[in-house]
Amino acid sequence: SLAGFGRTTQMRIVSLETPELQKAALLPASDAESVTMVAQMLEQLESGATRRSIVRLAAAWERGDLDELANYERWCECVVGDDDRLLMKRLLDDRNGGLADGIDALHREGRRVFAGVGVLHMVGPKGLPALLAARGFQVERVALQ
Repeated sequence: SLAGFGRTTQMRIVSLETPELQKAALLPASDAESVTMVAQMLEQLESGATRRSIVRLAAAWERGDLDELANYERWCECVVGDDDRLLMKRLLDDRNGGLADGIDALHREGRRVFAGVGVLHMVGPKGLPALLAARGFQVERVALQ
């Protein structure tokens, strides 16, 4: 829907990541890791943990509850071991620097930027707002009523 909005308003649409970077972040590095990940996902689906997590995540997003979102790993029932923590780091923290680089580069070109990212990229000390503020951007939270 964001891409449709961009096209309708004649905005230039630019990807902040290459497909290769997304693939590297999202896909397991080995067959063994794939088997473990699929088994964990199935367990989370069967136990209802996935549904509970999605409902709570959506409610926190709807309320704009950044504290709840920042504590996602504590309540999502999806981070139970070191491998899970490494996966979350790979999915979020490790990618946020590149996303911030892309936004910064577009601004330096004199472009206005409207960036669409997942909500979990917006929280924590390594979230996009924190990274952009550290680069000198004035970051301001806008609450919609």
